[in-house]
Amino acid sequence: MKRFHLEVYTPERLFYEGEVESVAVTAPDGGITVLAGHAPMVTSMVSSTLKIRENGVEKKAFHSEGFMEVLGNNTVQIFAQACEWPGEIDEERAAAAEKYALEEMRRGEYRLEKYSRLSLDRARQRLRVKKENEES
Repeated sequence: MKRFHLEVYTPERLFYEGEVESVAVTAPDGGITVLAGHAPMVTSMVSSTLKIRENGVEKKAFHSEGFMEVLGNNTVQIFAQACEWPGEIDEERAAAAEKYALEEMRRGEYRLEKYSRLSLDRARQRLRVKKENEES
């Protein structure tokens, strides 16, 4: 299978760099999988599972909101607020963040609702990625 260069960045680090067969992220209107030779494009991303296929093996990680750019030189760059491998996810912290976001939403403070929903989504996606990794 043909390969392309993938770079995944967060504000803190270069999360991943390598030659891959595919990468999949979740955009606001659904999942997107990129293969070698994909047409150039830019898309935003919502929190979900980052799937990287390298040497026939699929690796999964959590990715938060951000964007992905497919460049014409067979390179894909992903910029996310956070990316974590399942082993890096702090389950207790994610569960506490989920609980806190739900409490904020119950209080009904309109100005915080958008941020509470984002926090809730990130916490739930982290927990889902962690759980899926433990089951496989």
